[in-house]
Amino acid sequence: MSGLFWRCFTGAYLIQAMLAVGFLFPVVLSAQGYSIGVIGWSMSALNLAAIISRPMGGWATERWGFSGALFMAGILSLAATASIWIAPGMAGMISFRAGLGMVGGVAMVAISTFQGLVIPEEKRGPLFAIMGIAYVLPQITVVPLGEWLLNRNMETSYLVIPAILTVLAALMGRGLPSPESLRQGEEKEDWGSWGDCFGTSGVWAMILTLVSFSVLNSTTLQFLSLPVREKGLSASLFYTVNAVTCVALRVFGSELIKDVPRYLLGCVSITVMAVALTGALAADSSFTLILAAMGYGLGMGFGFPVMLALIPDVFPPRLMPKGSSIGMLSMDLGFALSPLIIGALSAYFGTSGAMRVIAWAQLVIAPTALILWRISRKRAESSLTL
Repeated sequence: MSGLFWRCFTGAYLIQAMLAVGFLFPVVLSAQGYSIGVIGWSMSALNLAAIISRPMGGWATERWGFSGALFMAGILSLAATASIWIAPGMAGMISFRAGLGMVGGVAMVAISTFQGLVIPEEKRGPLFAIMGIAYVLPQITVVPLGEWLLNRNMETSYLVIPAILTVLAALMGRGLPSPESLRQGEEKEDWGSWGDCFGTSGVWAMILTLVSFSVLNSTTLQFLSLPVREKGLSASLFYTVNAVTCVALRVFGSELIKDVPRYLLGCVSITVMAVALTGALAADSSFTLILAAMGYGLGMGFGFPVMLALIPDVFPPRLMPKGSSIGMLSMDLGFALSPLIIGALSAYFGTSGAMRVIAWAQLVIAPTALILWRISRKRAESSLTL
């Protein structure tokens, strides 16, 4: 594997670590006395800002390249962190979350475009499995670190971690090749239009799959810490076991599923994760929580690399910056919706009950997405025979 692949891997890890630290942010706000409804809006601020900034990320990547987009993200992270002290109270916290959402929005479009152009189609299965490790390693590293800091009332140290990680990502991005230089095997056309992207076969099936996955994953990663800690269990235990399971599957299990269609595997993985989340909410001991985490890791271990690969599966290279924006925006939409849903449903069902509703809903949405994939593939095959 080339050095460019490993630089892509490092950048993905650093930005995902920046986002993963926020999984424990509800613990900070809960300790300050905020209600679950307010916490939901605060958590959603990051994802709503990320949605707005995804097109900005595509624009920055097309014009300034990967290095310029990551440098922009580094500057934004410093400004977001400063807002905590410039605007005290909830205003500062929401500004902090929204600022980090813009950071993630810009940076992940650049990284998603980079990995889509660096990884050739014939190697997409195994290399995206390895790339997926970068997205789950933060749960083994920075999430336990964040919980360790919060358990020792070191809130300030916890809150500056995102800026440190994003600045490191900006430094990693220095000297990366331009997106145009990586478009091998095709004429250097323009970057296409948004209409071209939404007219591409499979785009709507991809959007529904990514939204379903991200709603479920957001619910688990951002809110499971609350009911787990209420039972006296360790939230980082679930995250760590889940991450270790994911890493093991991505290192040793990629050959097991190389012949399974990615769209099918993605929908099955969502179903497995939904069942595992239901089990985690019912867990009353560390042992049962570990079993649920292993089940969740089974679905996420195979599922998340598939979600990454579906974007270049659908979009050709010339549409990758805008296509990556659509793919990442779809993931953001799930992360933006789930806190709002949790905040609204918690008034009727409690936090655990609201999370169960989201998990059960995916058992309907995932099969619907699978039907859309089948329809889009049949249409694509029909157009090729005409």
